[in-house]
Amino acid sequence: MTETPPANATHGLRLRLMGDFALGRGAGHAVAIASRKNRALLAILALSPGQRAPRERLATLLWGEHDDQAARNSLRQALAGLRRELEAGGPSPLEQSDDQIMLRPGACSIDALAILEAAGSDNLDALRGAAALCRGELLADTTVNEEAFETWLTAQRTRLAAAMARLFEQLATIEQGPARVEAARRLVDLDPLREASHRLLMSALAATGERALALRQYEACRKLLADDLGVAPAAETQALRQRIAAGETPPSGQAESGASAAAGLEPRRPSVAVLPFANLDEDPAQGYFSDGVTGDIISELSRWRLISVQSRSASFRYRESPLTIRQIARELNVHYIVEGSVRRMGTRIRVSVQLIDAETGNHAWAERFDRDAADIFAVQDQVVRTIVSTLAGRVQVAAVEQVSRKPPAILQAYECVLKGNLLPWNEPDGAAEALQLFARAVALDPGYGLAHSLQASILILQWKDDLGGTDARLHEAIRLAQRAVELDSNDSTCFAILAHCVVFRGAFDLAIRHARRAIEINPNNQWNVADLGIVLVYAGEPEAALDCFSMARQIDPYFSPSWLWPNLGLAHMMLRRPADALATFEHLTVRGYWVAALMAGCHARTGNPQRAAALAAECLAARPDFSIARRMAREPFKTVEDAAYVADSLRLAGLPD
Repeated sequence: MTETPPANATHGLRLRLMGDFALGRGAGHAVAIASRKNRALLAILALSPGQRAPRERLATLLWGEHDDQAARNSLRQALAGLRRELEAGGPSPLEQSDDQIMLRPGACSIDALAILEAAGSDNLDALRGAAALCRGELLADTTVNEEAFETWLTAQRTRLAAAMARLFEQLATIEQGPARVEAARRLVDLDPLREASHRLLMSALAATGERALALRQYEACRKLLADDLGVAPAAETQALRQRIAAGETPPSGQAESGASAAAGLEPRRPSVAVLPFANLDEDPAQGYFSDGVTGDIISELSRWRLISVQSRSASFRYRESPLTIRQIARELNVHYIVEGSVRRMGTRIRVSVQLIDAETGNHAWAERFDRDAADIFAVQDQVVRTIVSTLAGRVQVAAVEQVSRKPPAILQAYECVLKGNLLPWNEPDGAAEALQLFARAVALDPGYGLAHSLQASILILQWKDDLGGTDARLHEAIRLAQRAVELDSNDSTCFAILAHCVVFRGAFDLAIRHARRAIEINPNNQWNVADLGIVLVYAGEPEAALDCFSMARQIDPYFSPSWLWPNLGLAHMMLRRPADALATFEHLTVRGYWVAALMAGCHARTGNPQRAAALAAECLAARPDFSIARRMAREPFKTVEDAAYVADSLRLAGLPD
């Protein structure tokens, strides 16, 4: 798609959403949209052309702080004004019914959609055309003081930023001369902390004979990494600098992109296509809801970096297709197919969803969600969030089951990660084997950010368990976690693990910032939400931590990792509620020495010295080297009062200082 009007639209509109908002018609006639909320309204519709948006959803996004009737009245007035503005000089592209609004597909060329469509393409003309449309941030000049709209806008900006990064990386790989340099510069501007982008720019500059500028770019990269992340450039960046300084011709952009070209390997992610959910309602007009659920699942599932998801346009081609699941999967080149249906039952809505292994035709997972239909907008958000988080987990579980049946000798980088995640990290042998697998993944693919992060997680566990050791593992974990974020600044898990690492250094504000960034990238990742909870426990905000743990289990009803309960119990202890902490610890079927120690302290606090003594003995039997001082050195409580409460509880139970 380009900025030119569609061939079938005599009075075609051209909508610019990137940078400053602008709307034009025909050869250059400007169309004025005076109200900021009208601009925002048009942008919401434009980014989902052909999809019918319920009035309730639009009213909630733009007038959510008003009561329902006032919000609907405001929407009605805004639509009337927007329609008048759009009809100046030509037909309106809007279609309205009593309950839904739609922007007719093909009635308007939209720069943001052109960028999304071109990202990842290998068509040079399409890439160049889309690059010319990247004028700035989405709706840079439009401010609407509504929380729901700002949340929507943040998600759309993240989506566009990722698309622009793919676009300019592709251009920096296939362009030549000054055009290659310009593409690499714009890639660096998008994410200055992404070291692979700096390497692309260094290579592009050196290839045009600008070696001095290439070396200057290295220095700029080195200073930025030192100032913002506290790390030195990676070995491959330093090696590239040395080759350029020696006068060597740098390799192609693809070799410097961090995409494992040297190893000839890519992480092999499970691939998914979400087919349009069937509308089983007697009213065909309710199809907007099933299409909306499908589109939202595709968009939100795309946030999960461990999964490759086919686009909406690709999946929707197979609406009511006579092809079998296996044939569709073969055409789309995916491992899994998601299909589902939506049905109204009186005042309830039922959404059914199935995950199908396309190779075998078997159901890997199926679930049914029944919700009250009183608030369609809230129902759609809630159902989509639950489906996406659960579905992401089921896809990864299915992929792990496939990998576990393969001999280790043929595992590739991504499969090493899956295998390592399958092991019991809370057991020394399992953690050691997982660490080896993650190191192998990094060796196979040095640009694999998640593998670096998972190495960091294991090292943190080993550091915490080594009561008499140095902080060497902690420092290495932080280095690996920082490197992971640098390699993949769009992976929410990398930011969550970095937060988990730096909190043990006592950097509480930084840890909270990283953890919240993880949630911004993927708000449907229940693990990220729980990781923020862990950080908040140590940062002296236990009530907020409990909210996070509760939210994680709302997002995914299946969410119950073994590490959740000790942290949940610790939050109750920080609130001076030892009885609640004990009830939480009881969820664990297997407890380690530290949980036994905490339970001993809680029993001592609640007046049960016999049980406290038994659990203290259990702790010391498992770890004869245990002492309160040694373990508390591994527990980075922000407040002196919290640390003292835990230590005093352990003393009351009779554990040694």
